[in-house]
Amino acid sequence: MIALSEEQYFLARQYMDLLETVEEAFKYIKESFNNLSYTEGDRLLSDIFHAFTQMINTNFVLAEYFKEQTSVLNSLVRFEAVVEKAEMLDGKFNDQNAKQKIILEDIHPAYSSWKLIVEQQLKPFIQV
Repeated sequence: MIALSEEQYFLARQYMDLLETVEEAFKYIKESFNNLSYTEGDRLLSDIFHAFTQMINTNFVLAEYFKEQTSVLNSLVRFEAVVEKAEMLDGKFNDQNAKQKIILEDIHPAYSSWKLIVEQQLKPFIQV
């Protein structure tokens, strides 16, 4: 196992925190479909897509850090499947029924599955 520098450790830790924050945003969005008092669903969805952009950029940096760790690299590459699911919303953002279906049945499940894999791969490197 490789030892991360302080900077690498800090980035990996922040990345893991971002993964969890996005998961929490998805939970809020899912609740907003059933509870009208949850009014920030669309804003959070936009925030999630911004976070996805950050994840893509960070994946390149992490891939360099973990270039000798094939399992980590493979888990990072799998994020492409999440992006493909997110692209299903293109042109459907204002169609509430389609948006709900895509988020609940495609984007969130793909993200959650990917997140678990990445967490399993990165945790050994960031636990103290």
